Amino acid sequence: MKQFYLCLCFFFSLNIFYSQSSANNQAFFSKLDSIQGYKNLAILNGISYRENFRTINEKHPYFNGREFQLGSLVYDDEEFSNILLRYDIYQDILIATIKRSGEEVFIIELITDLVDSFSIGKHEFENLRSVEDGGDPGFYEVLYSYDCMKIYKKERTKPLDKRDRSVVYYEFEKLSTEYFISDSNSLLEPDLSDLKYRYPDQKDRLNDFFRSNRSQRRSNYEVFLRDLGNLIEEFDCKTKKNQS
Repeated sequence: MKQFYLCLCFFFSLNIFYSQSSANNQAFFSKLDSIQGYKNLAILNGISYRENFRTINEKHPYFNGREFQLGSLVYDDEEFSNILLRYDIYQDILIATIKRSGEEVFIIELITDLVDSFSIGKHEFENLRSVEDGGDPGFYEVLYSYDCMKIYKKERTKPLDKRDRSVVYYEFEKLSTEYFISDSNSLLEPDLSDLKYRYPDQKDRLNDFFRSNRSQRRSNYEVFLRDLGNLIEEFDCKTKKNQS
């Protein structure tokens, strides 16, 4: 009896989840339909998604795997959850797949300028449209968030063309992983010289931090950045709070 009850609860939970997911897809589809240029959903104004690079193994350009994953996003100032998303790191574009009540499935390259932010699993990304200094506009992963700043991560890949008899395909290799500290509309690289230039009154504290955390910087750079962010929050964010 207990097992039957648990199965029944699980069944209803699945029903609720898929009903919510379907409703979210319908709302998102309606949003796309309302945006200028999406009136003809059969051709989607030329941006129905098409893969430009054929890949045959795990060396692909997609974040966290080739498969679409449940995520959420803010698109044209509206929030949507339980949307199947895939992020192409190389082209820096977000792709969504949407199904309408058993009808045709649409795979769509979303308009980058309309994507404010999105999340895939526990990873959050923001669209930094206007970067005055230190980086290029595009999607950046929010690695850590503080009261008055954020630390971002940006991965870059490069395609290598391969041949297997008569088949041409591509493998993507990591080109670099970059990290930035946000400072208004600019991105600051978290190296000692740049930080001392940005915070001239904190040179001694920054020198001490980099010296005492040298091994952590080499062994686990992202943990090093987390602790660096805590230090900057202490002498910068709290100062800004007190001044406001």
